[in-house]
Amino acid sequence: MKNFLIACGFVLSFSCVLDAQILATTSEGDTVLLKSDGTWDYLRDAEVAEEVLPVNPEKFSTPKANKESYKGISKGYQVWYNEKSWERTNPKNLNPLAEIAFKSTEMDAYGMLIYEAMEANSMTLADVAIIQARKVATDIQIVSKEIRNVNGYDVVALEMTGKLQSINIYYMNYYYSGPQGSIQFLCFTTTKSSEALKPKMESLLNGLTILKD
Repeated sequence: MKNFLIACGFVLSFSCVLDAQILATTSEGDTVLLKSDGTWDYLRDAEVAEEVLPVNPEKFSTPKANKESYKGISKGYQVWYNEKSWERTNPKNLNPLAEIAFKSTEMDAYGMLIYEAMEANSMTLADVAIIQARKVATDIQIVSKEIRNVNGYDVVALEMTGKLQSINIYYMNYYYSGPQGSIQFLCFTTTKSSEALKPKMESLLNGLTILKD
């Protein structure tokens, strides 16, 4: 199960530069993929409809128990975590794009953060994640998708479930993009373990702090 969950780290993660395709925004506000051959396509496919996300009125902040921290190489963000609940692990074992990764100290659950200097759009990042997931996993269901204010900055919070190789997987992710760059902060475990692990995963995600220039 451990090796399978590690493989799940590749399902939703992506680079803003996708196989020589680059995310860009037109003057009309549409997001497109610029291809290496000079052509382009609209990013959104029929499976992801235009929507206005609900805004969670709660203000989320770093839990007091999160006393250890990691500052991103770019110095655009910092992650505070509880070392009693999460231990650092080699990010490249989860995904070559990841800058930092965590493993639960109690049950099979993982977290990883992917940072890119390119500024995109938080909703676009979440939409791409859904599209990517539907390409490789079956029965993808959106449990929740909303705007949250985390430590003073808005992120898209996305919860999903899906089946990969007959195993039911639960994802809880934050997506941010702004002048500091683009961030995918992803946590995942089995659906069976999600009820017990969701509070711990949320505590880790809420340790994300965007640093001012």
